[in-house]
Amino acid sequence: MKKEKITNLLLYIVFFITILFIILIKPLGNLDELWNYNFARNIANGLIPYRDFNMLQMPLLPLICGIILKITTNQLVTMRVLAALLCSGIFYMIYKVFYQSNVKNLNIILLTLWILILFKDIVCIDYNYATLLIALLLVFYEIKWGKETEESSQNNPMHMNTKHNLIVGILAGLAITLKQTSGICISIVCLGYPLLLVHSREELKTYLTLFLARLAGVVIPVGSMMIYLAMNNAIADFISYTIQGVSGFSNYISYTRLLQPNIIGLLSILVPITMLVEWARVVILDKDRKQLVLLAYGMAMFVVTFPISDTIHFLIGSTIILILLLCELVKIIKKIISKKEMNTMFSLLAALSICLIVVYTGNNSYQYFRKQKE
Repeated sequence: MKKEKITNLLLYIVFFITILFIILIKPLGNLDELWNYNFARNIANGLIPYRDFNMLQMPLLPLICGIILKITTNQLVTMRVLAALLCSGIFYMIYKVFYQSNVKNLNIILLTLWILILFKDIVCIDYNYATLLIALLLVFYEIKWGKETEESSQNNPMHMNTKHNLIVGILAGLAITLKQTSGICISIVCLGYPLLLVHSREELKTYLTLFLARLAGVVIPVGSMMIYLAMNNAIADFISYTIQGVSGFSNYISYTRLLQPNIIGLLSILVPITMLVEWARVVILDKDRKQLVLLAYGMAMFVVTFPISDTIHFLIGSTIILILLLCELVKIIKKIISKKEMNTMFSLLAALSICLIVVYTGNNSYQYFRKQKE
């Protein structure tokens, strides 16, 4: 166990250093990064969200970042370090979800690197990234605890203890306090998907207990956020911006804009197809808990893609479905080639992926320092 913890820590550090290096040398110009920094800076300066400045999303991420800016240094570079911490957590959890999905270690490294390469140009501090981290944590714990309870509870898929369900509910509630739209979808999935696993009256009773524990968990962070806003006389402004403001949100990019002759265009076709195929296979035919968890939370996160269907929103919204797609791809490859051939192929691809990341960061570093000299 100690060796595993050290390995996990080293893995997170590698992700952090890689992503920090990518983020620190990025030129200014990402509006999402600047907007999120400005929200956090306002809070660090003592302003109250909604009451003193306008924002459409829920305020948890700006509150956390604002507190950190207040006690450290109120600079954009601090936000970039926080972005590296956040995104490193995302890729670490992607690795852990692959691990819980019974993908071999070498394959996990390769698949995680592939997803990192997709994100290399768009990593930054953003509430959608924070929501993705919460969703990945939910997937990881749902699969992990689901395995443990099925093994120890006479194969009853509903039997998770109250503490586990409360933690799951709190995580879903935190997603709402990060972004109300995707957070509500994640919470609905958290509360509702276990109902698909019910096959008997006994399991239905267990589900009702599970539902109440998770609902209580959801209420804790959401209720705490409402108390904070009420204490600062910001409830009316909160309703105006986050409910009425979202309904009047007019920024829109069509999903069809993604359909280009490149990797994003290919994935924009494969991701919806994967959801449809897995829905038919998992929900209608199989109801495998692990696959159902990935599919359910993946579909909840996919709402991030709309109404602004650009590359960053699509990739964030599709990450969990991409994990599901890659897991299925590995299964197909295992059936086609031998284990030795597969290990050789994945080793070569992993080496190539690492080289691509090194070349990318090296080239960006060269360009950055050359501009600094000019």
